[in-house]
Amino acid sequence: MNPSDARNASGLANRVLFAALLVSLTVSARADNPRFDDKLSFSIGGMDHRGDGSIASTRDDLPLDRLTFADLGLGDDTGIGWARFVWQFARAWQFSLTYSSFDAAGFNTAIDPGNFDDTDWEVGAALTSSLELELFIVDLSWDFLTTEKSHLGLGVGLHAADFDFDLLVEVFGLAGGASGGDLIPVGREEASVLAPLPNLSLGGGYRLAENVYFDAGLGWLSLSYDRYEGNLFSARGAVEWRPWNNVGFGVAYQQVDIDVEVEGSRSVERYDLEFYGPILFISIGF
Repeated sequence: MNPSDARNASGLANRVLFAALLVSLTVSARADNPRFDDKLSFSIGGMDHRGDGSIASTRDDLPLDRLTFADLGLGDDTGIGWARFVWQFARAWQFSLTYSSFDAAGFNTAIDPGNFDDTDWEVGAALTSSLELELFIVDLSWDFLTTEKSHLGLGVGLHAADFDFDLLVEVFGLAGGASGGDLIPVGREEASVLAPLPNLSLGGGYRLAENVYFDAGLGWLSLSYDRYEGNLFSARGAVEWRPWNNVGFGVAYQQVDIDVEVEGSRSVERYDLEFYGPILFISIGF
């Protein structure tokens, strides 16, 4: 089994277990309101996330040459920002907007020939790269099941992933007739795309104690439309402690899997990425 298939199998198992845990916690419960008594809440924090995956771009129907994080020397671990806004505009209805990002930079020496877009290279080329990803998740959900301590609902919304990738390819020049010397640029490629994908979601929460609340959600949809084809899966679980009525602290865990192909008039770009890790946050609710 290749690494991509193993990652997909592991991701599927995690999704099934996450959904089963969410449903079992929600339907087995029986305090006054499953959520904190907020109409508006805002959370902000930091993530210690890891990443893995591959990126590819080609032109004129040439085969895609996938560049993995290892090929590029991209760091697989980074601290980044996270924020979430929730509007509880009715007892059973909720609107939420979640933002997270991932930034990585890398350098590596090519051990195989390769290409990205219009630039080709041979073994020994120096590859300098950077990747920036911003992810926006918009969700409108309705609770179809509510008990005194728990709730479970379905939602529809949008995942929007904004990618920016930069790759500089260089080779060593000649110094005094021998190999070595300064690096000489061979080519520089940039890829930028905003991929909006509709999603379906399942979410719920459980009041663990008077001032402790657990909530979780997952969203997924596979779709092909216009220039875009692919799927995006996200899962999140969080525990929040409210020592005061309007201020709380929490810890969460998030996983995001993105597999998107974008077709242009002469080019094809492919992003197959996975990000996961813990989140520490502070929340304010009114």
